[in-house]
Amino acid sequence: MSSLAREQVFLLALARMVWGRRDAAKTSGLPFNEETITETILLDLKTMYPGHVQVVAFNKAQEATTGADWLWSFVSADGNQSMTMLVQAKRLEDAEQVYRGIARQIGKRTPPVRQIDQLLITARSQRVPAIYAFYNHVKDASRVPKVCGSLGSADPDQVFGFGVSVAEASVVAGALPDETFDTHRRHSIPLHCLLCSGGQGVRPDGGTPEMVADALARLRSLTASETKDADASGLLQGLHPTIELALGLAARRADGADDLTLDDVPNIAGVVVLRDTQDETRSKAEGS
Repeated sequence: MSSLAREQVFLLALARMVWGRRDAAKTSGLPFNEETITETILLDLKTMYPGHVQVVAFNKAQEATTGADWLWSFVSADGNQSMTMLVQAKRLEDAEQVYRGIARQIGKRTPPVRQIDQLLITARSQRVPAIYAFYNHVKDASRVPKVCGSLGSADPDQVFGFGVSVAEASVVAGALPDETFDTHRRHSIPLHCLLCSGGQGVRPDGGTPEMVADALARLRSLTASETKDADASGLLQGLHPTIELALGLAARRADGADDLTLDDVPNIAGVVVLRDTQDETRSKAEGS
């Protein structure tokens, strides 16, 4: 565990929680659906993440009609750099075979629009990557790819860490109509690998934005996927404009303004901002 940065340790704990609760829910015959899992993750992030977290919700009804989910932004401690991505959640169904509904059609448009296509459209308009977060549990642990180089091959967290896995939406779209776990696991990585420290256990100088950008670049190299537009990488100097706007609206709400809606970006359910704390980075640790 010492080879993981503390932000990684937290994300691994989130994935372990999802894996365990999905197992318990199936055993008990009780639901633990995408919305409940997402809300639990957001609550844990807000209350326990080793950094400053802001969660700003917009119009909750948007996800059902458009397919977009949450805009996540990792921000350096000094605020000079951020890495933002649009995240859609999908739960592996209880039979442990498919992520049902990836290709489902949404809304009442003519011609109809698939949820995944709307996700990609929204991400392009925001100039950020589109990412799927898969909520997983399978009884046969051999089906889980053990891809974390910071954990030992026999470490049980190689499996439990796949409680939440992430994949690029464009690659997921390219594999459709196949919605199976066994296909999409091949281009997915565990959630905590988004903040890979390269086994150093501390953040680099660029903080979590640099870590996420590097992780997505590695993910693209695994899938032979390339970002066609460098400006759509999500890595920016300063805050993403939508994040800045959302935080401004949140400040207004704190001052007694009405409930938040964001008409300029109606395909986004809300934003999650994870800002680093001022503490040890990799270069400082190496120089000590």
